Amino acid sequence: MEALVWDEGAVIVCHAGSNANEEASKPTYKDWIQVFRHSLPIFKEHALKDEQVATSGAREAMALAFEQRFLAALNVLEHQPYLKLEGFQAQPLSCLSLCSIREVCLRQAGFHDIFAAVKSRENQAALAVLPSLLQELDGILDAKARWEQLLRGVFAGNIFDLGAAASAALYAEGSASAPAFAATRAALLTRPWAEDDLEAAVEHLARQPGYRSAVVFVDNAGSDVVLGMLPLARELVRQGCQCDLVILEGMGRAIETNLYAKFK
Repeated sequence: MEALVWDEGAVIVCHAGSNANEEASKPTYKDWIQVFRHSLPIFKEHALKDEQVATSGAREAMALAFEQRFLAALNVLEHQPYLKLEGFQAQPLSCLSLCSIREVCLRQAGFHDIFAAVKSRENQAALAVLPSLLQELDGILDAKARWEQLLRGVFAGNIFDLGAAASAALYAEGSASAPAFAATRAALLTRPWAEDDLEAAVEHLARQPGYRSAVVFVDNAGSDVVLGMLPLARELVRQGCQCDLVILEGMGRAIETNLYAKFK
């Protein structure tokens, strides 16, 4: 007997010999399809506000087309998870492939970036917090303690995600304010985490001499890059590392690189 179980990379098959309790605790592909289905109202709301589209009438028609296309794809994959959907890279079924399908549906409907206005506002709010955050980090004299706080900041910045219904509310609550960011960082799940190599990571990052070079892939806007990844890249540069940020747009398209000079 076999069952489809969600893994980080793809749907995997678990056979009868697997630990039943362990496998039962894992989210299935149907659980994740529900997560994406529940995010649809957020995407549709922002699509209807996308001022890059000239008229409200056009936005309504395009938003409806996006909703119908994406729902149809989710409904098919819920019942046929191994199906190769024409026009999409659905296999192997994973979070990445579901994000890719959603992006394709948006672009097919005529939208380029429905979160552009939000990103601009969030960037400005995060940039206002950045100086005080850097001052706080510079005040941590122990290298290992500073690196742990930097990594926790990366996690805290990454929690803010308008694509997920559960975390989109953070934006409405002012997620990029200094108190909100500090509270999010402090409220990370209690360790040990599901995958927990924090001590090993801190040990490697804090050692001297440090890394000679690094390539860091970052999001293109928001608390994730400004309050999470920028402080991390800055710390690498301070240790003498040649750090190159590759800024990604949408589903992994590199739009800018070679930013080392701006951080030195």
